[in-house]
Amino acid sequence: MPSPRYVGRIALALALLAAPVWGPALALSAPTYEYRATLLTTESGTLGFANGSRLPSDGVDGIDCFATNRPDRPCVHEASLLNGSRTVDYPPLRAGSGNPQLGVERYVAFGAESHVYERTSAYAGERGGSYVLGLERVPPRKVLEDVAVDVADAREPVRGTVETGTGTSGTPLDEGRIVAVPTDGGDRRYFLVYEGRRRSGVPIDDGDAAALELLAVVLGAALLLDAGAPRGR
Repeated sequence: MPSPRYVGRIALALALLAAPVWGPALALSAPTYEYRATLLTTESGTLGFANGSRLPSDGVDGIDCFATNRPDRPCVHEASLLNGSRTVDYPPLRAGSGNPQLGVERYVAFGAESHVYERTSAYAGERGGSYVLGLERVPPRKVLEDVAVDVADAREPVRGTVETGTGTSGTPLDEGRIVAVPTDGGDRRYFLVYEGRRRSGVPIDDGDAAALELLAVVLGAALLLDAGAPRGR
């Protein structure tokens, strides 16, 4: 009769050989990210969410500080410009030359229901190292037309999420995406697609997961060959 140690080695070998079956079932692969879509509104000259949708937490591509419940220092600074333009010294700047526009998103909004502003920047003078920073209110509809991607050009699963309201992907969505959807009347509706939550899983990519499964199969085969067939032990 086979010994308990022998039986245990055979069981372990078979379990390792079956890794491609039980690995995905135990989420031994990249996490799954849930995408959600919500309709954007432009009523009363402000940009907001229909039906009081929950705020995404990672911001929106094309509009800084909008739809985030975790404002960072740059957003707090931008909010201070609502009270008027401000001259800011920047010591490394010896003199104003070239394009004074700073490398940031063109638009900014604050919170879940907000007017939308276009960032402005200019040199404080021909000589000296200063910028004049400000905000100018712009119609939210114009901003959406500027930053949105057409639904026909959106990649999956962003496109499918707009069509069904939810979607899943193995790729995280770092920032929300604004997607334009044409209507039968020739107008366009705008949706925000954002990451809702991450489902359980080990944070590794598909290639690493496949490599681990292959390693498990190789080890299982080696154990099985080493154990050999039962010989009445």
